Amino acid sequence: MDYYHYSIKTETKQVAEIIMALLSELPFDTFQETEAGVDAFLPLVAFSDTLQNETEEIINRFKGSFTRDFIKGQNWNELWESNFSPIQVGDFC
Repeated sequence: MDYYHYSIKTETKQVAEIIMALLSELPFDTFQETEAGVDAFLPLVAFSDTLQNETEEIINRFKGSFTRDFIKGQNWNELWESNFSPIQVGDFC
């Protein structure tokens, strides 16, 4: 699935939490707290101009700023698994 990634910068952690709570009422489906604020992920199929306006209104209301990037869908589980090497435990475990 393709996504839009919103990298949101806020003044405080508390503001980031408020923005995250408000955005969770919209079709955003994943959030990650960062040092600067919060990352929010919106499935591309849920995007609309109306939703973009609502998102900007929420972020601006709390004096936040954001950038939006497109993330092409991929098999995230396969990518995650590729970062692990097998561990040899021998004959006894």
